[in-house]
Amino acid sequence: MSAKELERKSQIETALDKRITQNAAAEELGISERQMRRLVQQFKRDGAVGLVSKKRGVPSNRKIPEEVENKARAFMTRPMLRDFGPTLMTEKLEQMERIRLSKETVRRLMIEVGIHQAKTRKPVKTHCLRERRACRGELVQIDGSKHAWLEGRAEKASLLVFIDDATSEILA
Repeated sequence: MSAKELERKSQIETALDKRITQNAAAEELGISERQMRRLVQQFKRDGAVGLVSKKRGVPSNRKIPEEVENKARAFMTRPMLRDFGPTLMTEKLEQMERIRLSKETVRRLMIEVGIHQAKTRKPVKTHCLRERRACRGELVQIDGSKHAWLEGRAEKASLLVFIDDATSEILA
């Protein structure tokens, strides 16, 4: 049993011993009162085994059949298709073999076969904030931008602003 199922078992036993209500146990487990009643009935009928998930060890309903995966892998390993990316490979699979798979499934299969390399992300560099200066006038930052400030009545001009670092005050 998983930790979640063990927790359910202990809450159900507590509720059956009348130490807490079924509603309180349901709230504690984060499930509805109706689901709690179903679990209690299952526990009374089958014991702790009734609380174990019935889906454990069963393949997913969305699993792609093995024969389709093998046919797709065989298609991908053809020499003329080795330079294709996952998107183009998906289109060619559908066009030539009538196999419809998602781009991500094709990408996963291509990585398994060794045709495609998964891209690695660069680590994000954290930029530490600089401490502001302690005194006014210690650091004055100047910024300028060239823009058509006079709306076409004259050529572009630069606007300069002087900002004090300690107080964020505009000096000029």
